[in-house]
Order: sequence, then structure tokens, then C-alpha cells
Amino acid sequence: MASLSLPIALPRVRFSFFLSLLCRIATPFLLLAGSSAPASEAKGSFRFQDGDRVLLIGDTLIEREPEYGALEAALTLTAGTHHVTFRNIGWSADTPAGESRTSFSPASQGSQYLREHIALVKPTVAIIGYGMAASVDGEAGVARFKAQLEQLVALLQAQSADTPVRLIFLSPIAHESLGAPWPDPAAHNRDLQRYSDAVAIVAAKSGGWNVSLFSGLKSPPGQPFTTNGIHLNAQGYAALARVVLRDLGLADEAGINRLTRDDPRLGVLRERIAEKNRLFFHRFRPENSMYLFLARRAEQGKNSVEIPLFDPLIEAQERQIASLLRSPTPALTSPTIQEKIPAPVAVHPPARLETLPEFEITLFAKTPQLTKPIAMNFDARGRLWVATSELYPQIAPGQAASDKVYVLEDRDGDGKAETGTVFANNLLIPTGIEPGNGGVYVGQSTELRFLKDTDGDGVADEQRVVLSGFGTEDSHHNIHTLRWGPDGRLYFNQSI
Repeated sequence: MASLSLPIALPRVRFSFFLSLLCRIATPFLLLAGSSAPASEAKGSFRFQDGDRVLLIGDTLIEREPEYGALEAALTLTAGTHHVTFRNIGWSADTPAGESRTSFSPASQGSQYLREHIALVKPTVAIIGYGMAASVDGEAGVARFKAQLEQLVALLQAQSADTPVRLIFLSPIAHESLGAPWPDPAAHNRDLQRYSDAVAIVAAKSGGWNVSLFSGLKSPPGQPFTTNGIHLNAQGYAALARVVLRDLGLADEAGINRLTRDDPRLGVLRERIAEKNRLFFHRFRPENSMYLFLARRAEQGKNSVEIPLFDPLIEAQERQIASLLRSPTPALTSPTIQEKIPAPVAVHPPARLETLPEFEITLFAKTPQLTKPIAMNFDARGRLWVATSELYPQIAPGQAASDKVYVLEDRDGDGKAETGTVFANNLLIPTGIEPGNGGVYVGQSTELRFLKDTDGDGVADEQRVVLSGFGTEDSHHNIHTLRWGPDGRLYFNQSI
């Protein structure tokens, strides 16, 4: 995709275009419509076994779960002292055929990448959450989706040489009605009902458990589970965890409350799980893979040996998770940070800048804090917002996500910035930035995020994913050149 127009002002945009855009780029949806699809099939309660390797696979519904961690944390607590590991290979806008994983390859290559990702985990349990991306094909796409889901089941079972993989299917969630100016989701929900029914049929045929999120996930009045009708928020994922626990028979109501809300270990547990998932993301979906493994590997291919080094770091996090499950106050440590040795920098003679007579060039800011500035934009107050990336072009094993957004301000009007503050930290290779809507939009890694300071201290304390699923196979082609258009839309380029 050479460029993309994000319709921020929804009333100006045809709903069919907006829905297709979000589904093809980022695909979780939601709730509220009734359904005739069965909930969990009558096959008894699900229980984890010692040594289980749990694979979470699906579209954006699964990929964004680690953003909140409610489901994995609850399932981890139900596993108790059993040694159970979780690996999330969700991919925004994906289908059961792995079509969104193709990158620079032909579409047929998606299933091969999917096979490789599954083989990396060797699951004994698979939690499968597809249907939202496929739903933009409407009723005509249901048969194709069902066939792809059956092929995925066969793929999962084929990689298991011992016992069959136990399968848990999550139906697509329904499209939440938010009222004006948001569009009426009725037509889309009729299609989502069909895809939800297809998931139930495949679950029954394969002997798996079926969890109907379409019928089971309902938000209370005035408390939506989505940010925009189709993407789950924190409350939505917490509710999803409750539905899964209930439909799998893993806990009664009191147990569900404990596992999702009341257990004193939940806060620390989610932190450890989030770090483990961050490390595994870099393991199975490394940034800059074009240079590490693909067509340009002759340039940086030697660095590909770093990728397996994420494995011991992941295992270290899992030991801490296990310790937390055994004791309410375990001694937790941070992973060892390995400094990445920078490559030699070529020194070039200073360039001359020539201007027309009516223009002049002045220095606005000079600070050693701005390590590898990549993108910048002024806001309406004359402040310069700068995205910097120490990690570029890819994160190394043991490195923390430490990239930043700075705000530089000229307070006395002399044309030079006197102050520079860190607005956001812990980012991952931010390559595009544009202030607006009371905050700032940042393109980083696979996502376009919105960050906002809500308490006036100059530091972002709220952020959300606006869109996800963008390619990162070549880091300097990530989301960039964010600009507001005269039509009120946010335009940007993404060159993968």
C-alpha cells in the first residue's frame, strides 16, 4: 500500500469503505447482537494438563489481546501449578489461510508462514479466533472461510506427532452499536452471525470447544466494550476473558471474579505476561526481516543469529510467572539488558544549504538527548514533536523498548527552543508523528497509536491502538509522513 487515508471524521465517510479499511488492516470487532449459534458444545469442561503448550492464533482479536492480557492471565491462573506455556501468533486482519502474513511473497506463501509459526510453538492446545477479516467478504465468503478453517485444523493436527491438539474456537464478536454518528451495524451483524455459525460447525466437526463471543459478549448500557464499535477496549477484553472461562467450565461466577478481577497477583502477573509476549513477538515476527532473512540478507543477514537469543529471555519470564503462581510475593528480577554495539558511522563533510534571498535558516534546537531523530512535526502552538529511535533498525535480544517522543518548545518567541520534555517513552521504532485531537498520532512498529496527556503534566498517560497490521519487514519503510489533509483526514504512507 503506497498511501492510506484514515477517515477520522466518520460522518464524512461511507461506512462500507471504512469497515473494509479497518477489517483489512485491523480486525477485532464486537458484540451486542443476538445469535442462534451454539455456545460451548456439550463436551464437558476444559482442563489444562501439565506440560501444555497453548497457541493463540487468529486475527486482530487475538493479536491485540496482549495489549491488555486479561485472557492469558486468567487462563494462567486456572492452570495453577501445572507447567503451561502460552504463545500468541495472532496477526491483524489475517484469515485461517495466513493471507495477511504473506508480506513480499505471493499470497500462496501465507500458509507456509503460518505452518512455520505453528511449528515454532508445537502446540498441544490451540485457541483459534478468526472471522472478522473474512466477514468483509459478506455471505459469499462464508464457504471459503469455513474451508480455510478446516484446513487450519488439519494443519494443526498434522504437526502433532503424539496426541491430537485440543482445540478451542472463539467466534467472531458482533459489531457494537454506538449510536449516531456511528453507522448502523445491523447488516454487518447479519454477516457476522453467518461466520459465527461456521465457526460452531467446524468446532463440532473437529471435536473442539466452541465459545460464542457473538452471543455471549454483551456490554452494559452506556459502557461500551469498543473504542469505535469494532475494536475491543480494556473492558471488552476483560469481558471476553469472563465469557471464555464460563463457556469452558473453568470456573463458577465467584471463581471468574477472582481470576479476572480479585486475585492480588493479577497486576504483577500481567506485567510478566506482557514482557514475555513482547519478547516472543520479536522472536516470531522480527522487525527488519527483509535484511535479516529475506531479499536483502546479504547486508545484515549476519545479525539473524540474534533472533534465537530471545528464547532464553522468554523462558526466564516464564520462570518468574511460575514463581508467582507458587507464591503471592515472589522475588522478581528484570531480564539482563544487552547493549547492542553500534555499527561504525561514516563521517561526511558538512553540507551547504543554499536558500533564496527571502529565506533564512536558523537553528531551532540542538540537544544530545535526541538520539536518532526519525520524524517530526510542529503543532498549532509552535511546539516541535520529535520521534526518536535508539533501537532502529531492529531491537536486539535483551533490549527494552526505549524509543521516545520529545516535545521541544520556544517559550520566549526568539525562534529557539528552550525546553525539551519526554512526552512518551517505551516505544518501538516510531517512524511517523503528527499532533492532533488533543494528543499525538505515532506510527510505531506494526501500529498507528494515539497518545494523550490527560492530567496536564506533559507526559502521555493514555494511549490506544488506532490501526494495526502494518508491515515491518523493512524498518525504514514503516508508517511515515503523517499529515492532516484539508478534508480533516489523517494521511500517511506505509511502504511495505
